[in-house]
Formats: sequence, structure tokens, C-alpha cells
Amino acid sequence: MFDDLVATAARLLDAPFAFVTVVDDERSFWKAAYGVADSTRANWVSDSFCQYVINTRDDVIVNDASANP
Repeated sequence: MFDDLVATAARLLDAPFAFVTVVDDERSFWKAAYGVADSTRANWVSDSFCQYVINTRDDVIVNDASANP
């Protein structure tokens, strides 16, 4: 069900990737992922966009991640 949700979100938003993510203090686990070629389902929070939300404790809006340092 979650895989269908992320596939629909990616299609509707014309996005190459979409995720449903569960995060703890160290890891980011992808409950569902679209656009990831391998079977990776987790990464370190320090390697993910989740770190910015965790660090600011507020909404983080990135309109174009490829253009945002």
C-alpha cells in the first residue's frame, strides 16, 4: 500500500523519487521508496534530508533539491 502511495505521489508531482520515511535519532528507514534502483531501505540521518528537519524542529521546504546547497 505504501509503495503504491509513493509511486502515485511521484507521478502526480513529476518527481523522480518519493519516500515514506520513519526516522529515529540515528537512522532513516524508508517504509516505501520510489525511484531507488537497488534494495536500499535505510541510511544514516546525517546522510539524509531528515537531518534538517530534526535539527531545526520546524518545517523544511525545498522547492528544488538539485538547486539547493
